[in-house]
Amino acid sequence: MNNKKTNSYHFQTFLESYKSFSPSVINQSFEWKDKQINILLELTTHALGELNGLTAYSNSYQLFVPYLQLREVLASNMIEGNSLNLHEYFFKTDTLSELQQQEQQQANCYNKSIIWAFNELNKYPLSIRLIKQAHKILYSSSNKTKELGGKLRTVGKYSTTVSPIKDFTPPNRDELKHLINDAKKFWNNDSLQLPLLIKMAISLFQFENILPFVDGNGRTARTLTLLQLNSLKFMSKPVLSPSVIFNQNRMEYYHRLNLVRTNNDIEQWIRFFLSVLHQSATENIQLLIKAAELNTKNSLLITNNLPIKRRKQGVAFLELITQTPIITVKEIAQHFCVSFQAANNFIREFEKLGLINELSGAKRNRIFSYSELIELFELQTKK
Repeated sequence: MNNKKTNSYHFQTFLESYKSFSPSVINQSFEWKDKQINILLELTTHALGELNGLTAYSNSYQLFVPYLQLREVLASNMIEGNSLNLHEYFFKTDTLSELQQQEQQQANCYNKSIIWAFNELNKYPLSIRLIKQAHKILYSSSNKTKELGGKLRTVGKYSTTVSPIKDFTPPNRDELKHLINDAKKFWNNDSLQLPLLIKMAISLFQFENILPFVDGNGRTARTLTLLQLNSLKFMSKPVLSPSVIFNQNRMEYYHRLNLVRTNNDIEQWIRFFLSVLHQSATENIQLLIKAAELNTKNSLLITNNLPIKRRKQGVAFLELITQTPIITVKEIAQHFCVSFQAANNFIREFEKLGLINELSGAKRNRIFSYSELIELFELQTKK
């Protein structure tokens, strides 16, 4: 891809005495030579359209949209060093360790930030203001992190501590404003006549270059990809989970970002980005199909084994555990407005059918899981 200004490293003033990365501006025309990019563009666009069609227009799949979003949240957090998985996310707080509780709270804030941002995009275009507010919600989990939320960095020298790429110091504070304005113009510049998915690839790379916040840049950058998918009309809901693929290929993710910085080779990054989107869309389509098949199978199991007068309530219970896959007897009693004993009897029926299993091993305050569904969406990670 041809670029008028190449990336470079600049020494700061004598008093500051450090070297920072100075990326090229992106609001300019680009041309690429690799024909594989054209093929990947076609494949990825098709897969995204199929995934969006399933979740936007079919009621059978909409129940599982939160699971796809959670896969993105948890995988993105894993890239940054967290280890909370899907089972642990659904557990009650008092059953988790202190670290797991903190990570669960962080995941909840991350999830809320995505939901909030998608709702905002129904009213307003994508903007720096929206990105900053999403970052603020992401960092609302504690008083300590609230101080960082939504604020662009003002420090001079700033080095990321998460990335394994050594000696990478992003642009200094004087360059930051210029680069953010350039990125904002790039998002809205239709005269460049670039395929939208390529613009997204370049946007993600540039965000990972300039690191506008003191912390949370990686998660916010990957959230930006979801928001652009919506803003550019590829997705009506946050149903793509690219961070799952990024996390499985974490070292390649960092290596390819670094290749653009060191060799100015952005074509390999675009190929990687498109392949990640394509793989994520394809995997999520299969997950949705398998989840719908699972619930159809279990709905038939209920219909064939429960008395006629109990079937309607049985199907309602299946919908409840689909939305709340780890649940207590007390919660079931409250949901259906029945006695604790009635809820206990109901649970016993579903245990016999093999739809749920008891997790705690206790006689009181028992916890039940729709494990078959959770395991379907659970993250398979590579360390």
